[in-house]
Amino acid sequence: MIKIAHRGVSAQAPENTRAAFEKMLSLDITWLETDIDITSDCQLVLIHDASVNRTSNGNGKVNRNTLQGLQKLDFGEWFSPVYQGQQIVTLDWLIDFVNLHQLNVNFELKTDVQGEQQNFYLMRIHKAFLRLNPNCQIIVSSFNVPLLKKISRANAKSCHGITSRWANY
Repeated sequence: MIKIAHRGVSAQAPENTRAAFEKMLSLDITWLETDIDITSDCQLVLIHDASVNRTSNGNGKVNRNTLQGLQKLDFGEWFSPVYQGQQIVTLDWLIDFVNLHQLNVNFELKTDVQGEQQNFYLMRIHKAFLRLNPNCQIIVSSFNVPLLKKISRANAKSCHGITSRWANY
């Protein structure tokens, strides 16, 4: 059986934070699932929702905030005061973490951006994936089928999966 840490170990630490990913190590979990969105200044960050309202002390859409603005928010205290001060995680940090600890990842594409901004989002993700250790296994998934088709053209070596709510495709 393969254990996959959904948004890190999100039952024990705030989802998609360094704390949630670091908890994987002591539990001997080698797969994680996370979500990728893009900020207004084109930085790739890990967050499940389109807004920061549920998982931080801020509000507003991820892609309408800069990375610097998002890093001023607290992404941990909503879960527990023990995690106060957790910042939003960048894809760059996660890739370094994954490479260091030889982990595997299911990256879920989560963004509302369209048009040229969406193409830039996909290009940035593709470039980031090139930094992954060649032994790292990855799955790229999304509810957004057209987005998944676009990324699959650029990342032929990764597995791709449609995340669904029992919809017909």
